[in-house]
Amino acid sequence: MASLGAARKELGNVLAIHADAGDIAAQKKIAAEIQDNFGGLDAIFINAGIGDFRPLAEWDEAGFDRSAAVNLRGRFSDSSPVAVSR
Repeated sequence: MASLGAARKELGNVLAIHADAGDIAAQKKIAAEIQDNFGGLDAIFINAGIGDFRPLAEWDEAGFDRSAAVNLRGRFSDSSPVAVSR
């Protein structure tokens, strides 16, 4: 979080947000913050992902669900709320 604050101070008119990419409710809140602060979004760079590097035989359902939530559903939930905010 400190590095986000430092970037905001250096860059000026930016919005630094720390959120869980797999949390759809958080992504909707971010879309509202973007709309309120900037009136919409012209481009988005989504750089979030997790990896479960255990052997496949050691995976469990909870680990798979978390990976799918962040790596798959997260891409959708990150981009869809802001896409309609413009």
